[in-house]
Amino acid sequence: MKIMDNPQNESVHRERRENRVEDLHLDRVVASQPEIGPTPPDGGYGWLIVFSAMIYHITVPTVLVLYGLVILKSIREEDHDLNEKIKIWDDDIALVPVIMVVIKLLLESWCRVMVKIFNMPRFTALAGLCLTVAGVLISSYSTNINRHDHIVNIFAGIFAGAGCALTGQQTDVIITHYFREKLTIAQRLVRMAPSLGNVIVSLILY
Repeated sequence: MKIMDNPQNESVHRERRENRVEDLHLDRVVASQPEIGPTPPDGGYGWLIVFSAMIYHITVPTVLVLYGLVILKSIREEDHDLNEKIKIWDDDIALVPVIMVVIKLLLESWCRVMVKIFNMPRFTALAGLCLTVAGVLISSYSTNINRHDHIVNIFAGIFAGAGCALTGQQTDVIITHYFREKLTIAQRLVRMAPSLGNVIVSLILY
């Protein structure tokens, strides 16, 4: 009986080895270990993630455009002589968009590392959104021409910039979890969103 079972056992072991070799192929490349976890769907629910990322990039970057309108309105409300040159730095709220952009550029690389380490997309996105909203709300206290709060504007720019950096990097990383072969298309759609947002806001405010 043992002699008769040997051919069957060999065939079973051969099939297992073949299946093992098939499992070792990851993205058409032979890997050292089988793939762990589900394969990205390259579509389906992933497109909803792309749509959410586009909505974020359409709305949040246009805050800078809106700050330009707020600064212009604040300058016009002040009393100026007819031939007086109006300077943008006469209004303290101009510090907010400048510091916001600087902090965003400085923290983007660090926020990307933090997003990958913690791997908590919902918490990270919510934290970044809260920081951005807090920065915008704090800056609203400086829209009055009679108020000159440099510290308030500085912290408003820091909060808004940190929030934009954190949420922006989270939207970029989360897309890679749902796409592999179509990742380039998804990333291009998200990259087009800020330009689309600027066009839409300009048409609405015109």
